[in-house]
Formats: sequence, structure tokens, C-alpha cells
Amino acid sequence: MRINSKENVFARYAVSPDPSITHRALILGCIAKGKTYVINPCLNDNSRTAISCIKKLGAKVKIKNGVVEIKPPKTLASGGRFDCERSETVMRFLCGIAAGSGIRIELTGDKWLCQRPMRSVKEPLETMGATVALKNYSVPPILVEGETVRPIDYFLPIGSSQIKSSILLCALTGKVRATIKEGTRSRNHMEILLKEMGADITTDAENNTVDLKESEIKGKKLYVCGDFTEAVYFLAQGLLSGRTECRNVGVNPTRTRVLQLFRRMGAKIKIINRRMLCGEPIADVIAEKSDLKAILVTDEEAYSVVDELPALAVVMGMARGESVVAEHAAMKDLDEHLYDEISKMIRSVGGQSRRFDSPKARGIAITGVEKYCGGNFKCENSAYVGMAASIALAVSEDGGEIEEETTVTAKYPDFFDSLSENAFAYVCKRSTIPDISAVNAFLFDKFGAGNYSYAVKEARAAKKLSAEIKDFDGIEACRELAPEATKRAIKFSGVAKLTKSADALKGSEGVATDEFALSAAVKKIQAETENKRVLVIGSDFRAKNAVESLVEKKANVEVYDPDGKNIFEIKKRMGEETVILTEISEDAEYELIVNATTYGSGGKTGVLPIDESVIPKTKAVVDFAVCNGQTELAAAASAVGVKVVGGMEYVFYKAYAANAFFAEREPRENEAAELYEEYIESEKTSE
Repeated sequence: MRINSKENVFARYAVSPDPSITHRALILGCIAKGKTYVINPCLNDNSRTAISCIKKLGAKVKIKNGVVEIKPPKTLASGGRFDCERSETVMRFLCGIAAGSGIRIELTGDKWLCQRPMRSVKEPLETMGATVALKNYSVPPILVEGETVRPIDYFLPIGSSQIKSSILLCALTGKVRATIKEGTRSRNHMEILLKEMGADITTDAENNTVDLKESEIKGKKLYVCGDFTEAVYFLAQGLLSGRTECRNVGVNPTRTRVLQLFRRMGAKIKIINRRMLCGEPIADVIAEKSDLKAILVTDEEAYSVVDELPALAVVMGMARGESVVAEHAAMKDLDEHLYDEISKMIRSVGGQSRRFDSPKARGIAITGVEKYCGGNFKCENSAYVGMAASIALAVSEDGGEIEEETTVTAKYPDFFDSLSENAFAYVCKRSTIPDISAVNAFLFDKFGAGNYSYAVKEARAAKKLSAEIKDFDGIEACRELAPEATKRAIKFSGVAKLTKSADALKGSEGVATDEFALSAAVKKIQAETENKRVLVIGSDFRAKNAVESLVEKKANVEVYDPDGKNIFEIKKRMGEETVILTEISEDAEYELIVNATTYGSGGKTGVLPIDESVIPKTKAVVDFAVCNGQTELAAAASAVGVKVVGGMEYVFYKAYAANAFFAEREPRENEAAELYEEYIESEKTSE
């Protein structure tokens, strides 16, 4: 899969439903009393495996309209052979249910799962009285024979949510008490769901303990929030390039430690709109491009953020200095190759990383680079490393290829769709409008877009424009690249039908945003154009679109090119209704002057496109040129009381027109003006 690079990305991502909560809800629905409805589930490969297994236990399962309905069996089926495929979670949870229920089952999986260590689940369940037989006393297949189990008071030196949940499931189905203390705190989704479903369970976060008394749980509606771990990968993109927002994300404190590490690096991260959903805290999380510095991550810290570690590594790869991530001894049981894969991934995208291994410590050292250059990466065992590589390529110089991307989609089916769908860009040779991505993100938000990304894309050569834009759903092209964009349009709308000049494309349809922007600007300053004398300065496609738009409004248009272009070419381009000037008379008076040149910006900053004596005799000015502050023309007009729409306001109206086109909605001049004022106020507030 090709991942193209994007500059200055402003995005909102709809993250996948949390798989950890989904798996636990499905399993609990199988042993609850009455029907359970899992709403907004994550239907990845592992959850489908869970559904297959609970069906084999006797549960009836229906999936419809984003809801999984589970009707539990009266008695769990015994004697079956369960294929857990690649899911350690499902295997460990089924061990707990079988051990407590007094049934006999055999559990197996794919080649990878049958090499995973399972002694950590065998020991507590056998302490409770069950029989758990492993191949070579270590790995699957597993034979579980449940007995009348006894209460347990168990200590987990290294916190593990899966082992803890297996013990709780055994105690719940065996109707005994279980008290568990963890050396390090693990995620607590199982405890939250048990409490929601009526179990007599208490937790002590300060001492990392959970106490489940003999209980019965009842089926109910369980809502699944957005997955925090997937959100972290999108947030990493924002920290390195622009701004990203993830909404309705679970921010359970047992999951969010990586945010502390990001903030130690200097990351700008905000959590807003906090609320609760089925016992889980959720919020909207925003990450903005930050000046990042290297940090040291201890082995205990790294172990506690293991799922987010590849994303953290990618951010470290563009931080100042050398970051060090120590490796915990327990990683051998969790994923002994993860650090090697992370280090390889960083190097494959153009970063600097090395593994170190000494008698005192193991880990990774990552030296920050200014920017990843891009490359190719082959996903192997870790979906998270593949996701991290995708983000690194998205913020790199040249992008690259992700091979065997099914490793990622098996866990997060919609990850690549979220990364690429509703993708729009401002395409330019060199970005000269610093606020363009922020403007468009503001407009997408106002238009109600739930999932989008907007980026600045620098096309180094006009003839390569097709390659630069092929993966975007829509583009707005800068003045220099608009002629190339026009060549890719098959259908034209609005004034572009007449001029055959388009600077915004969606698919093969093109529009000229200057038509609406000029109309909105003229209305804003209440300039009359019908049968009025109007001067358009310039002769390129933008001037042509402006002329056609003004002619449609029955203005008497005159065109002047300060660069002295061939008058016959201009006449041919503009049409017979237009007067072409070689110079402007000193006594000329205009209702409106439209500057469609770059005078006042770029290499022509501080230069007037016309003689200053003409300005006081006009009533209004619309200036296309953008600079830091006011152009010379806008400043001169404002100084003598002439109404002005400056370059950034005009850019906003053009962006509004492009976004309305992308969103397939009718643009409205009054709305555009109101939103511009709101945008300016929001920018002042954020400063």
C-alpha cells in the first residue's frame, strides 16, 4: 500500500471502537443472565474469533446495524475444541470461563499463537482448583478441565489485564471470591464492565487491587468508545505535522500513560469535552505540532505503554537529541521481537535507531532527524509497528510503501481508510499562506465533516502534479499550478464553464473559486458593479475569472497589466466586452479595483501595481495578494478611507468556496462573511 507524504496536516479522525472493551463485552455476554447488546463494537479478526467461540459455547449471536446481540446458553457446552486463531485474549478468557464453569475444552490457534507462553494463566487457575494442561508445560494447545473452584488471593508481580481477567472470569463462573493485587497497574476494562453488569466488585487504584465477591451479572446495553491506542497513532501525526483531533476516545487512566511521556517531550496535547460512557471516561483529544526534545523512558514505563510504544518511537525519531527506551525483562513473554521491529522500522523510513544490549540494560536509542525521508516497510508480526510506519511515511519527505498491510487491517480494519478518506489538499510549489490548513480545518468543522484530513502538498514540478494529487479526494491549487489542475478537469461548473480555468478539483470536476470569493468580497464591502467602472489588475487565469464574473454582473470592466504583457494576447483572453489599458489615466475613477496580481506579496512585497494617485478616487479594493500584514495597495487604500478586502480574507472566501464544492453544498456569501469573522475571533482567542 502506498502512503503519500502530506505537509502541515490538519485532520479529524474517527478512531475504531476499542477492541479490548469489545472482546470483554462479548465474553461477558456469553455468561450473563439475559441478553447483552454490544453497541458500536470493533469487528476485527479477534472479535470475530471471540464471537465464533462463544457460539460454540452455546450462545446465540446476531450482528445487525452495528450492534451485536448475545443470548447466553442455559448451560455452557462442554467437550469442544476451540480455534482461537491468533487471539491470546480469547484463549486466556476461555481458560478462565472453562475453569470456573466445570466444563472441559481444548484450545488451539494458529502457528504464532501456539508458540506463545501460557504458563502465566495456568498457575492461578490451577491454584483455584482447575486443571490446565499445556504442551511442554508452556505453550498451546491447552486442555482445561474445570472443577469446583475455590476462592483466591493472588499477586501478579507484573500487571496483566488478560491474566487478571481470566482469574475474575473463573471466580465469576465458579461463584467464588477473587482478590488480586498487581505490582504494576494494568488496564481495568473488565472490572468496569463487571460493575456495569451488576457484579459485586471493588477496586483500589492506589494499591492496584481488585476484589470480586460471589456475584451474578445481568445482560444489558454496553456501548464501546473509540480506541485510545489507535488514536495515539493519529495524534503522533499531529505532533509531527500540523494538528490532529480524535473524538469520542476512551481516556481510561490505565491506558493514557503515553500522554505523560509525550508531554515530557514538550508535546502540545489537549483533552477536552470529558464525559462518561458505560463507566468509561471518554473525551476528544487534540495534538498540535510541537518542538519536541529527547527523553529517557524506563523499562517499567515502556512496558506500561507497550501498545503505543511504536508511535512514541516515531515521535522520538523527529525530536531533538537522542531518546533511549529501556526494555523490560517481561517483554520476552509479551513480544520478544517488538524492539527489533521498531528499530528496523525507524531506519526503513529514513530515521536513526540502534539496538543496545549490555549486561545492565537492553533497549533502543533513537536519534532525532529533521524529517524522515521515506522508504518501504514490510509489516511482520506487529500491527502497531505497521501503523507507526504508516504515520512516519505520511509525515516524510517522499512517502513510501507498506507491505503486508493485512497485519494492520486484521486488528484495525478501518485504519488505512481513516488515514486516507476525505483527504483534501492545497497544492502549491511553495507554501506562502501559513494559515491555509487552519482555515480549511475550521471550515470542515463548520460544515460538519466527521472524518477528514487537509494538508498542504508541495508539488516540485507542475508536470508531476498528477502523481502528487492522485490520492486526494479534492484539491485547491495555487495560482501557479491552477493551469495544470485545469488540464485534469473534464467537467466545469460556474464561471469555469466559460473560462475553462479551474483551481479546485473534486475528481474530474473543476470550479473557479475566484468567482465566489470575488462575489463574497464585493458584497462584504457593499460595492456596486452593475453599469459601474471596474478595474482588474492582471492578465492571468485569475484575472480572467474575475473579469468573467464581473461581466456577468454587468460591470464595465477595464484590464491593466502592470507587467506590460502583449496587449493582443490579453484582448484575446479577456473577450470583446473588456477594455484593455496600456496605462491608467490620472483622472480615472473606479467603483472597484481588483488586484489579481502578486504585487504586494512574495518578491513584489511593498510594491504598488498601479500609481498611488488612482487609489483615493476609487470606492473599494479587493486584493488577491497575500503577505504578512497588509499589502502596499491595501494599506494605501485603508489610509484614505477606501473599503478593502485583503488577501487573507480573500483566501478564506476561496477556501470556503472550495470546501462547499467538496461538501456538495451551495455556497452562501453571507455565511462566508460570518464565518470569516468567527474564524478571526477564534484565532485571537487561541493566541
